[in-house]
Amino acid sequence: MVDAQHPADRTDQGPDRPITVAVIGAGHFGNFHGQKSKQNPAARLVGFVDAHPPKRHAVGEALQVPIVDTLDALIEQFEAVSIVTPAPTHFALAQQL
Repeated sequence: MVDAQHPADRTDQGPDRPITVAVIGAGHFGNFHGQKSKQNPAARLVGFVDAHPPKRHAVGEALQVPIVDTLDALIEQFEAVSIVTPAPTHFALAQQL
C-alpha cells in the first residue's frame, strides 16, 4: 500500500532515508527503471503509472509495487520520478509535475 502522506511531510527525514520514486511508463525502459529503483537501497519505489492496464499490471506484479492508471492518483507519493513514456508525451508530463 502506498503511504498516504506527502513525502515532504514525513517524519523519517534524514540522510539514511530512501528517496521515494515513481515510474511513469511500463514499457521496456519503464520496467528497467523500475527494476533499478527497486534494487537501489537509496530509493523506495512507490508505484508505477501507465495508461495501458496489461502493461502496468504486469510490471506492478513483477516488481511488487502499487500501480495506477493516472498520474494524479500517485503524484503526492513521490519525491523523484522517471518519465519513461514515448517522447511526444514527456513535456506534458513534466509540465504536470
